[in-house]
Amino acid sequence: MITAEQRAYFDTFGFIRIPRQFSEEEMETISQEADALWAEDREGRPLGENQEHISDFVDRGPVMTQMVSDDRIWGTVEGLLGPRFLWNGSEASLSFSNSEFQWHTDRPNEPHATTYSFHLYLDKVKADTGCIRVIPGSHKPPLFDDLLPLNEQATDSTMKVYGLDPTNMPSVSIESDPGDIVFFSQNIYHGVYGMQPGRRYLKLRFVAWPETDEAIASLMRYNSRGSIYRPTDTFLNSDDTRVRAMVDPLLELAARTEAEWEHFDSLGARDKVDKY
Repeated sequence: MITAEQRAYFDTFGFIRIPRQFSEEEMETISQEADALWAEDREGRPLGENQEHISDFVDRGPVMTQMVSDDRIWGTVEGLLGPRFLWNGSEASLSFSNSEFQWHTDRPNEPHATTYSFHLYLDKVKADTGCIRVIPGSHKPPLFDDLLPLNEQATDSTMKVYGLDPTNMPSVSIESDPGDIVFFSQNIYHGVYGMQPGRRYLKLRFVAWPETDEAIASLMRYNSRGSIYRPTDTFLNSDDTRVRAMVDPLLELAARTEAEWEHFDSLGARDKVDKY
């Protein structure tokens, strides 16, 4: 159950961590399923040099799929975004190196984007071992606009703009233990430093209901030519009422964007999406 205080915190700062939502036993089961899927995807190939990134990952595992409609995730999203929200797919990442992600926003120059990420880390992450760092409040103007020069994501961006090493940027390191959940706006400026080999996490993406046609066009621009409107068969064929509540409206939006393409094109939607 999300409290009024948690909702206010999330709305103001653009992120929230809720600790100890899943037990050690549950996390072990989730980790085993995730590791098996990573191994299956490699098809016997050796581990890579950078990271193994897989889309539509959670949708492939029955344990993880069931987790999406669990109160601890579905209920949290509902409490923070309201009763109408949409599924925007999933990802998983397994790192093999000490790589970094420089400060950036996932939605530069996009005032209508309303997408959010739910991270579930399968290993403990600290400030110096690859936890996500965020700049609180940077999901909204004017701070969002002030930070746009960082979005070139060069290793010296923060030094050129602010005279600071990237790890010294004023920010919050969202340290996490397995079982914690981290939810944040994809507008927020974030980075990752000190990532350790073996770092594993699951990403579940959600979208606040697009109240305007501009918001619908935004989803077309920033989701691989409208791929948000094509959920995986696992979710489209689900008999879970919560899953269907997130994906069925996508089909209705897809039909509308196809029927009114010229209108949405005039709002800046880029390449025409495929037939649905």
